[in-house]
Amino acid sequence: LGELKFFITYLNLITPAIPKADLIIAANWDAIIPAWQSSKGKPVHFPQHYDEVFFTLDGNPSASLQGNPLIKMLCRNAFQMPVYRIANSSWLAGEFQRRFGEKVPVVTHGIDSARFRELPKLSAQDGIIRVVTYSRPDKWKGFGDAVPAMSELMRRYPDKIEWHVYGF
Repeated sequence: LGELKFFITYLNLITPAIPKADLIIAANWDAIIPAWQSSKGKPVHFPQHYDEVFFTLDGNPSASLQGNPLIKMLCRNAFQMPVYRIANSSWLAGEFQRRFGEKVPVVTHGIDSARFRELPKLSAQDGIIRVVTYSRPDKWKGFGDAVPAMSELMRRYPDKIEWHVYGF
Protein backbone atom coordinates (compact mmCIF):
# COMPACT_ATOMS: atom_id res chain seq x y z
CA LEU A 1 0.00 0.00 0.00
CA GLY A 2 3.03 2.31 0.30
CA GLU A 3 3.15 2.90 -3.46
CA LEU A 4 -0.60 3.55 -3.51
CA LYS A 5 -0.22 6.18 -0.75
CA PHE A 6 2.65 7.72 -2.73
CA PHE A 7 0.45 7.87 -5.84
CA ILE A 8 -2.43 9.50 -3.95
CA THR A 9 0.00 12.09 -2.54
CA TYR A 10 1.26 12.69 -6.10
CA LEU A 11 -2.31 13.26 -7.31
CA ASN A 12 -3.00 15.69 -4.47
CA LEU A 13 0.14 17.69 -5.34
CA ILE A 14 -0.22 17.72 -9.14
CA THR A 15 -3.95 18.36 -9.49
CA PRO A 16 -4.08 21.79 -7.79
CA ALA A 17 -0.86 22.85 -9.57
CA ILE A 18 -2.49 22.60 -13.01
CA PRO A 19 -3.26 26.09 -14.35
CA LYS A 20 -6.51 27.01 -16.09
CA ALA A 21 -6.16 26.20 -19.79
CA ASP A 22 -8.15 25.31 -22.87
CA LEU A 23 -6.45 21.90 -23.08
CA ILE A 24 -4.50 19.90 -20.54
CA ILE A 25 -2.33 17.38 -22.38
CA ALA A 26 -1.42 14.27 -20.43
CA ALA A 27 1.43 12.31 -22.03
CA ASN A 28 1.58 9.55 -19.40
CA TRP A 29 -1.07 7.44 -17.74
CA ASP A 30 -0.46 8.98 -14.32
CA ALA A 31 -1.18 12.47 -15.65
CA ILE A 32 -4.65 11.60 -16.97
CA ILE A 33 -6.26 11.53 -13.52
CA PRO A 34 -4.94 14.96 -12.39
CA ALA A 35 -5.82 16.50 -15.77
CA TRP A 36 -9.34 15.10 -15.56
CA GLN A 37 -10.04 15.84 -11.90
CA SER A 38 -8.66 19.40 -12.04
CA SER A 39 -11.64 20.63 -14.13
CA LYS A 40 -9.34 23.44 -15.34
CA GLY A 41 -9.50 22.59 -19.04
CA LYS A 42 -10.38 19.82 -21.45
CA PRO A 43 -8.14 16.83 -20.70
CA VAL A 44 -6.42 15.30 -23.74
CA HIS A 45 -4.48 12.06 -23.46
CA PHE A 46 -1.54 12.00 -25.89
CA PRO A 47 0.34 8.91 -24.71
CA GLN A 48 3.79 8.13 -25.99
CA HIS A 49 3.31 4.40 -25.36
CA TYR A 50 0.85 1.90 -23.90
CA ASP A 51 2.20 2.31 -20.37
CA GLU A 52 0.85 -0.95 -18.95
CA VAL A 53 3.61 -2.90 -20.73
CA PHE A 54 6.13 -1.36 -18.33
CA PHE A 55 4.64 -3.18 -15.35
CA THR A 56 6.09 -6.48 -14.20
CA LEU A 57 3.89 -9.55 -14.37
CA ASP A 58 5.13 -11.08 -11.12
CA GLY A 59 4.31 -8.23 -8.73
CA ASN A 60 7.98 -8.02 -7.71
CA PRO A 61 8.21 -5.44 -4.88
CA SER A 62 11.73 -4.43 -5.99
CA ALA A 63 10.13 -3.01 -9.14
CA SER A 64 8.51 -0.29 -6.99
CA LEU A 65 5.43 1.26 -8.64
CA GLN A 66 5.79 -0.96 -11.73
CA GLY A 67 5.65 -4.07 -9.54
CA ASN A 68 2.50 -3.08 -7.66
CA PRO A 69 -0.68 -4.75 -8.99
CA LEU A 70 -2.86 -1.95 -7.58
CA ILE A 71 -0.88 0.67 -9.50
CA LYS A 72 -1.04 -1.50 -12.64
CA MET A 73 -4.83 -1.61 -12.25
CA LEU A 74 -4.90 2.20 -11.91
CA CYS A 75 -2.80 2.47 -15.08
CA ARG A 76 -5.17 0.21 -17.03
CA ASN A 77 -8.23 2.06 -15.74
CA ALA A 78 -6.72 5.46 -16.50
CA PHE A 79 -6.57 4.41 -20.16
CA GLN A 80 -10.34 3.93 -20.04
CA MET A 81 -11.20 7.36 -18.62
CA PRO A 82 -13.57 9.50 -20.69
CA VAL A 83 -11.00 11.84 -22.23
CA TYR A 84 -10.12 12.73 -25.80
CA ARG A 85 -7.20 10.57 -26.93
CA ILE A 86 -4.58 10.89 -29.65
CA ALA A 87 -2.07 8.15 -30.53
CA ASN A 88 1.51 8.93 -31.56
CA SER A 89 1.78 5.85 -33.80
CA SER A 90 -0.37 3.46 -35.78
CA TRP A 91 0.77 0.71 -33.37
CA LEU A 92 -0.60 2.62 -30.37
CA ALA A 93 -3.85 3.42 -32.20
CA GLY A 94 -4.15 -0.32 -32.87
CA GLU A 95 -3.68 -1.06 -29.17
CA PHE A 96 -6.55 1.30 -28.29
CA GLN A 97 -8.73 -0.39 -30.89
CA ARG A 98 -7.75 -3.92 -29.80
CA ARG A 99 -7.87 -3.38 -26.04
CA PHE A 100 -10.72 -0.91 -25.67
CA GLY A 101 -12.57 -0.81 -28.99
CA GLU A 102 -11.64 2.87 -29.25
CA LYS A 103 -10.72 4.52 -32.56
CA VAL A 104 -8.24 7.32 -31.98
CA PRO A 105 -6.55 9.66 -34.45
CA VAL A 106 -2.82 9.28 -35.07
CA VAL A 107 -0.55 12.30 -34.87
CA THR A 108 3.04 11.35 -35.54
CA HIS A 109 5.94 13.43 -34.33
CA GLY A 110 6.71 16.21 -36.76
CA ILE A 111 9.89 16.43 -38.80
CA ASP A 112 11.26 19.89 -39.59
CA SER A 113 11.80 19.54 -43.34
CA ALA A 114 13.94 22.70 -43.32
CA ARG A 115 16.52 20.84 -41.20
CA PHE A 116 15.98 17.26 -42.34
CA ARG A 117 15.72 16.46 -46.03
CA GLU A 118 16.26 13.50 -48.26
CA LEU A 119 19.79 13.11 -49.55
CA PRO A 120 21.16 10.77 -52.20
CA LYS A 121 21.76 7.30 -50.77
CA LEU A 122 25.39 6.93 -49.83
CA SER A 123 25.15 3.16 -50.40
CA ALA A 124 24.44 3.80 -54.08
CA GLN A 125 27.87 5.42 -54.30
CA ASP A 126 30.01 3.12 -52.13
CA GLY A 127 28.00 -0.13 -51.89
CA ILE A 128 28.01 -0.11 -48.08
CA ILE A 129 24.68 -0.95 -46.43
CA ARG A 130 24.23 1.07 -43.24
CA VAL A 131 21.97 -0.29 -40.51
CA VAL A 132 20.92 1.95 -37.62
CA THR A 133 19.45 0.45 -34.45
CA TYR A 134 18.42 1.74 -31.07
CA SER A 135 19.99 0.11 -28.03
CA ARG A 136 17.98 -0.13 -24.85
CA PRO A 137 18.37 -2.85 -22.21
CA ASP A 138 14.66 -3.69 -22.02
CA LYS A 139 14.14 -7.12 -23.58
CA TRP A 140 11.02 -6.05 -25.47
CA LYS A 141 13.02 -3.37 -27.35
CA GLY A 142 14.81 -6.20 -29.17
CA PHE A 143 18.45 -5.14 -29.04
CA GLY A 144 19.37 -8.60 -27.77
CA ASP A 145 17.88 -9.99 -31.00
CA ALA A 146 19.67 -7.41 -33.16
CA VAL A 147 23.15 -8.43 -32.00
CA PRO A 148 23.13 -12.01 -33.40
CA ALA A 149 21.23 -10.88 -36.52
CA MET A 150 23.80 -8.20 -37.27
CA SER A 151 26.66 -10.63 -36.51
CA GLU A 152 25.25 -13.00 -39.11
CA LEU A 153 24.85 -10.22 -41.68
CA MET A 154 28.41 -9.04 -41.14
CA ARG A 155 29.67 -12.62 -41.41
CA ARG A 156 27.81 -13.17 -44.69
CA TYR A 157 28.67 -9.80 -46.19
CA PRO A 158 32.07 -8.75 -44.84
CA ASP A 159 33.05 -5.18 -45.66
CA LYS A 160 29.52 -4.45 -46.95
CA ILE A 161 27.70 -3.70 -43.67
CA GLU A 162 28.12 -0.78 -41.27
CA TRP A 163 26.20 -1.01 -38.02
CA HIS A 164 25.40 2.23 -36.22
CA VAL A 165 23.98 1.92 -32.69
CA TYR A 166 22.64 4.71 -30.52
CA GLY A 167 20.93 4.84 -27.14
CA PHE A 168 22.04 3.20 -23.92
